[in-house]
Amino acid sequence: MLARIVPITEFRNRARELLISLEDRPVILTRRGRPAAVLLRYEDYEAREEYIRDLEMERDRQLLLEAKATATEFISLNELIEDYEQATGHNLDDYDDSLPIEN
Repeated sequence: MLARIVPITEFRNRARELLISLEDRPVILTRRGRPAAVLLRYEDYEAREEYIRDLEMERDRQLLLEAKATATEFISLNELIEDYEQATGHNLDDYDDSLPIEN
C-alpha cells in the first residue's frame, strides 16, 4: 500500500477529502518537499502499535532467555563495587554515609 504524498498547504485546502482517502492508503504530509507527518486510519495506527509491542515483548523474552542461559557466574557485592570504581574512577567511600540506604 503506497502512501499518497501531499504538501501541507494542499492538505489545508483538501483536508476533508484527504481524510476520507485514508480508507485507501496513508497520506504523507510534506513541508518544503520533506516528509513532516503521516496520516493514517486510527485502526491502522493501533494495529502497528500492537505489532511493535508484540515484537518488543518477544525481543525481551529472547534476551531474558539468553541471559538465563549464559548466567554461569555471580559476583559478590564487594566485587561489584570494585568493578564499578575501576570502570568509573569514582570511589564509593567518598560519598556521604548519611544517605538513606534500604536493606
